[in-house]
Amino acid sequence: MLKKVFSFLRLKDRYHASLVCRHWNDVFYSPSIWRKLVMNSTTFTHKRMTPFKGYWLELNNHKVLKWLQSVGSFLVTLQIEPISDFYNLFAFIKILNEFIESNREDISMDSLVNFYFTFACESRDKTEVSIYGTGGRLLQELARLLKNLKGLEELKMNHLLLDLKDAPGVLDYLVTNCGTTLRQVELRNFTKELYPLFIVGMFRNLHTVIISPQHLSNDIVRGLISSKVTNLHIVQDQYSEEAYFIDVDVWKAAAERMPVLNVHLSARGATPMDIMWQEGAPVRSVLYTTKFSQVHSLAIDTITVLYNTSLQVYGHLDLPRYHDSRSFTGRCDENLVNLIRTCSKIHTIIIRQKISTSTLIILAREGHALKHLFVRRNGIIKRCDWQRTLTWDDDYYWTMRRAAHSYQETFDEVSRCLGYAWQPLTDKQFKELRSQYCNINCSTQGGFDTS
Repeated sequence: MLKKVFSFLRLKDRYHASLVCRHWNDVFYSPSIWRKLVMNSTTFTHKRMTPFKGYWLELNNHKVLKWLQSVGSFLVTLQIEPISDFYNLFAFIKILNEFIESNREDISMDSLVNFYFTFACESRDKTEVSIYGTGGRLLQELARLLKNLKGLEELKMNHLLLDLKDAPGVLDYLVTNCGTTLRQVELRNFTKELYPLFIVGMFRNLHTVIISPQHLSNDIVRGLISSKVTNLHIVQDQYSEEAYFIDVDVWKAAAERMPVLNVHLSARGATPMDIMWQEGAPVRSVLYTTKFSQVHSLAIDTITVLYNTSLQVYGHLDLPRYHDSRSFTGRCDENLVNLIRTCSKIHTIIIRQKISTSTLIILAREGHALKHLFVRRNGIIKRCDWQRTLTWDDDYYWTMRRAAHSYQETFDEVSRCLGYAWQPLTDKQFKELRSQYCNINCSTQGGFDTS
């Protein structure tokens, strides 16, 4: 239990806790609590004052080296978060390279199998937002680190935004060092422009690929046919402005020759664009993690035409940041019912906009494969504003109308249809869905239940 508590503490707090007693000091050096290092802007830093810059955080090289010598051999996962101070980032990666290349027999980092790196490509001030790409000596040290890391199982390299002249050769050593061990790779916004990443088809045991649309081409999809990839996540955000057009025949050939292939489309961040649809692809999920995206008829019509036989998950994550209409014509009720009627394999729907209690009942009744219905409690309107249709008999319509005028009766009816005690989510619970459906890891085979 004490080891688990230590694993949740920051590095500074772990050190202070180790001073309590000898037993806690022994736990401090236990390998299990040093399996993961999250490197951010304040890790291994101290304040320094200069006349021209004022107070700023400087990386303490001695602390980094001492930590690596003490517990670096226990490290399994290294996660480098966006660090705006590029000099500190450069210094940390350089020390790490020198430590690995020292080849000391008593100290090694052979246990490191997960490497996650996200570059701080966005800089904000009071007036504007500036976008930077990786390059220069920092890129050289990063490429050197990839050359030194061997036997990786998971790799994440996000938002490097390289120029096309700098991109070739950065990832070449991964095939030599991790060709048979890599299981999951995430390469989002590797370059600013269109640049196909053929390297994703060169790993023998790769099963999950997370990639931006500007790095996916016809030849890459053809190459995946002969691989072991089962989950292909195409993720676009505010930095994904272009994309290759994948031929319909290429997607159909991939779906036919690889029945286990699952394609997942998602939009994240502050992207103003809708998802770039992949016609003919075996799409299993469509997820939006943008604060301003809404359910609109054009997207639903596209989904029902292209993915009516394959879609299993649809939803909008995170809390909305816009005004949502309460009128029936301004809400998304009709679009959601059209989706659930057309896509017969949907088992999960995530709704963050306002919907009525009657719509909830219709979704639960007509979603024959529906297992998970996530709805915000604050987004439910107690109302039955559906006009009766010819397909509804008297019992269906009046039972729905009677239950829709009570929250509890609505929840009971939805529970009866789904087969378990169903309840809507609070805003806090709904916000936590993001970690469940966006943090993709190897143990969940891509983060979704596609059975």
